[in-house]
Amino acid sequence: MDVTKPINLWKRDGNKLTYVRVLKPGESYRVYSYDSKFGGQYGLGGGYYITKMKGYINYKTPSKAKLAELNN
Repeated sequence: MDVTKPINLWKRDGNKLTYVRVLKPGESYRVYSYDSKFGGQYGLGGGYYITKMKGYINYKTPSKAKLAELNN
């Protein structure tokens, strides 16, 4: 996932979000999970999340060929 516009990074504590910092354009992160809480959020690991906002991040899933390589 690549950040295209400044977006907040959040830490989850149960059903509460705590602001951590602003992610800047050009930064890249691995996405480990996705759920529909708080309007839809991508999990970056360690309890950190960003909210899915159109135009702020560019998230692409791996191709089927790459996924097949990982499963072998």
